[in-house]
Amino acid sequence: MLEIILTILAVAGGGGYIVGRWIMVHDSGGDLGTIWNLALRYIPLAELMFLVRFYNQAKRGGFICIAGMWLMVPWLGNSLWQEQKMNSDEMAKFEGEQASPSVLHEDEDDGDEEAGGSGGYYSQSQVTQKQQKVALLQSRLSFWYQQMQQRRATLGTDPAAIRAFNDEATAYGALNAVAKEESAELAALKSGKQGM
Repeated sequence: MLEIILTILAVAGGGGYIVGRWIMVHDSGGDLGTIWNLALRYIPLAELMFLVRFYNQAKRGGFICIAGMWLMVPWLGNSLWQEQKMNSDEMAKFEGEQASPSVLHEDEDDGDEEAGGSGGYYSQSQVTQKQQKVALLQSRLSFWYQQMQQRRATLGTDPAAIRAFNDEATAYGALNAVAKEESAELAALKSGKQGM
């Protein structure tokens, strides 16, 4: 209901904006220069400059135009708010999925171990999350490796630059080790899922 009211106000504001511009051009009596005439017809917010410059001629159309702009503001604000809320909800959902534990259910009654001895079984969404994580790590590593190769080609003989490059290579190696561990965990998840 709110969106409908705001849309109606925005449409009325857009109409008022157009009518206000037309009144400004009409009230000038046709003695506008070509630049002012084009500006009032095609450049946004030119009516404000015209209102300041020619207040007596433009006040009626200028104030209608300004009122029309203000009627559009709530609709624009609501649209931006909804988009931001949607983005933050998606981010919270994504973060919640990343923080979820890897074991979905534990079999507390008989202690049977399923899915590779983990004490529980893994859902398809957890396998999918692990696949996404591994793919993200691999894409970041690939991009980072390409950047390092480009830097290596232009490294030179500066000891500080070489030290910084070696530190970065060490960090790359550590992340690569993490990616290999994640890939191994993914393989174990998949083999445990297939064995069920």
